[in-house]
Amino acid sequence: MLRLGTARAILALLAIGCVASTSARVDNRSTTFDRLTSADLASVSMSTLYEAIAMLRPGFLLPNLRGEPPTVFVDGTMTSAPNILESMRTSDVAEVRFLRGIDATTRHGSVHSGAIIEVKLRAR
Repeated sequence: MLRLGTARAILALLAIGCVASTSARVDNRSTTFDRLTSADLASVSMSTLYEAIAMLRPGFLLPNLRGEPPTVFVDGTMTSAPNILESMRTSDVAEVRFLRGIDATTRHGSVHSGAIIEVKLRAR
């Protein structure tokens, strides 16, 4: 049986944990696994977008089951395979989204049934 003081301490810790979890991520870093924000990219010391993605979300760069690399779209325009990311600086990027399967097909058509990396650049 728990003592009253112990029970109160446990309840206090639970309450603090609930408050802390609701106020977390005020710094604009992403909490989802399909997105990277500019704050996420700034949190690593990588200069190219490819290096930053390889460190933060390496699954974005993996080929699909047919061995096809993800298609890269920059500001809505299809570019090429992920090697284009090696020429992009992290400081120029506002957001990176990763779409797979049905989401990629829905957004970009049936030609893109594999994964897609969408890069949104910062406004200049």
